[in-house]
Amino acid sequence: MTSANLWPRAIIAFYGLFVVAVVAFTIFASRQPSDLVSPDYYARELRHQDHIDSEQRGLAASTYTFTGDEAARRFTLRFPSPSVGGSIVLYRPSAAALDRTIPIQTDSNAVQVVDASTCAPGLWRVQVEWTQDGHTFSREHSVVLP
Repeated sequence: MTSANLWPRAIIAFYGLFVVAVVAFTIFASRQPSDLVSPDYYARELRHQDHIDSEQRGLAASTYTFTGDEAARRFTLRFPSPSVGGSIVLYRPSAAALDRTIPIQTDSNAVQVVDASTCAPGLWRVQVEWTQDGHTFSREHSVVLP
C-alpha cells in the first residue's frame, strides 16, 4: 500500500487560505472611513498655486499675529486692519465631520478671539484666509488642544 501524497492538498489549501485572506482584507478595507480629506479635494488641488501665492503674502504681512492659548482653548488673531474680510477654518485632519468655519469679524483694534472650547482634544490646523485691498492672504497654524 502506498501512502498518499499530501503536496497537492497542501497547495490547494494554501491558495484557498490566500483567497479567503484577500477577500477578508477587501471587506475590512471597504468598511474603513475615508473622510480624511475634504469633499472638494480635486477642486482645491486646482487652486493650489493661488493658495501658495496667498501664503507668501501672508508671511510677508508683518502686522498679522496669531497667539494660541491651548490651556484656555482660545486663539487670538491680530490683523493689519479692522476692515479685513475672510474666514478662519478649524480643520481636524483625523475627522472631517469636526471641521468648523468661522467668519472673520474683528473689533475696532483689528483683533478677533476664536473660542475653541467646543473643539475635541487633539491636533487642529487653524487655516486663516483674509482679503485686504484686493489681495488674498493666508496663514496656517497647528495647535494641539488638551
